[in-house]
Amino acid sequence: MAPQIYFEFTQPHVPYGVLLEWWSQHSYGRQCYIGLGIYKAGVNPAWRDKTLLPRQIQALRGYPEVQGAIYFSSKSFEKNPYGWNDSLQNNYYKYPALIPPMSWIDTTRPHEPLFHTEYNKKEFSGTAWLSRGGQQDSLRGFAVYRSDSAGMAVDSLPVFEFIPYDPVAGFTVRNPVEENGKVHYYYVTAVSRNNMESRPVPVLFSNFDGGRMTDAGRTRDAGPAGAAGSRPKALLPKTN
Repeated sequence: MAPQIYFEFTQPHVPYGVLLEWWSQHSYGRQCYIGLGIYKAGVNPAWRDKTLLPRQIQALRGYPEVQGAIYFSSKSFEKNPYGWNDSLQNNYYKYPALIPPMSWIDTTRPHEPLFHTEYNKKEFSGTAWLSRGGQQDSLRGFAVYRSDSAGMAVDSLPVFEFIPYDPVAGFTVRNPVEENGKVHYYYVTAVSRNNMESRPVPVLFSNFDGGRMTDAGRTRDAGPAGAAGSRPKALLPKTN
């Protein structure tokens, strides 16, 4: 459901906060996306307050029953009222978001993705080529997570990158010099067309140690793609 709460907090008859709470309590187990009236920017003193939209977002994110927001209208973003475009892109929507699954439609996880990796010593990069783990899986794409530790819980991390499904889907990691060899661990999940997510599998991480890279807990010499020592390695997903 998508209630259109195009009002400010101080609206005397239908204040935003009151309606938000009501809808959060009456979604009846279905997903709820709050309609926000960005088109009203500047129409009255409340909508000339540049903190209004951020406060509305913060408020709706305080309710677990609310899954997100819908903005009316998209054309309003062309004017970037009060710099809200920048605030949304750099703060509130900095990372990709997965559509929450709908348990009344589907509860079946797809198989963990399969992958192989290629390393390029010259460019200090590693590429993971991804494929679906089961021929019956119908995928929307792959979600990439990045962690600073070897263990991770999907629910505790934002999606680092979302890769739409393609038979030759892949992503490349480069080890930036300014991070001084800091280790980043990358995990990937498969996301079905009904938005169910597989268990995560470790793919690669981006540290270099004397011209060596590591992937999924294994270490080997890095070299130009296709060269000896850098042939793609087929890795099976974890099954735990």
